[in-house]
Amino acid sequence: MVLGAFAGAFFLLPPPAHAQVAINEILANPVNEDDEFIELYNTGDQAVDITGYKVSDLVKTYTLPEATISAKSFFLLTKSITNLQLNNSGEEKVTLKNAADAIIDSFSYDGTNEGTSFSRYPDGGGGWNSATVITQNAPNQAPPSPTPTPSPTPTPSPTPSTSLGTSSPIPTPSSSAQGSSPTPTPKASPKTSPSSSPIATPSAVSEVLGANSSSQSAAGLGVWPAWILIGLGGTLIAVSGGFIAYNQFYAAKPKI
Repeated sequence: MVLGAFAGAFFLLPPPAHAQVAINEILANPVNEDDEFIELYNTGDQAVDITGYKVSDLVKTYTLPEATISAKSFFLLTKSITNLQLNNSGEEKVTLKNAADAIIDSFSYDGTNEGTSFSRYPDGGGGWNSATVITQNAPNQAPPSPTPTPSPTPTPSPTPSTSLGTSSPIPTPSSSAQGSSPTPTPKASPKTSPSSSPIATPSAVSEVLGANSSSQSAAGLGVWPAWILIGLGGTLIAVSGGFIAYNQFYAAKPKI
């Protein structure tokens, strides 16, 4: 009976306190690289002795000296304490082990954003969020809600025209709309053809001579056709030229 009481008490004991400690926030890429830190959080209602706990990255391991985390409290491990240098780019993994070298918690990432941290919300038990506000030794902030993507506005279909194949005429701009009056085209002046005197035919000349024979007789002159007068004029010119040439010849001849 005594043994049964001890056995019942054994199964009623609470789970080990180290299960309440978790990695809560990691700052791997601060503006000042010396400000890197790993934050632990005690999610339970009792203090936890973390002496001999180990925190490691992919290269080094840091073993905690004698230390305790109060209930619902934070425990900060800075780079100056652990000498761990977390990767800013590429793969990295942070692991937390208890004094018995059992893995309690771990977190992996691939790449960072400068000046932001990886954190859990709510503290110690929620999911991990990236690029969060740095809250060392303080409660983590809820990640911002994603902005909903606006739905695209449907493009209205064009209304079909009631008349097919008919195109509206393109209006021709008037000269008044353009602000200038059209230049009038000058009218060409009609060309006057030079008047020519009619040429009298021989029959007409004869009629004229016959009609005026009385007046010509009174004047003592005979009226001759034009072609006769032209011939007489040419003859006179020829005779005059010969006479002048004759006089020059004899004038130039030496006298004997």
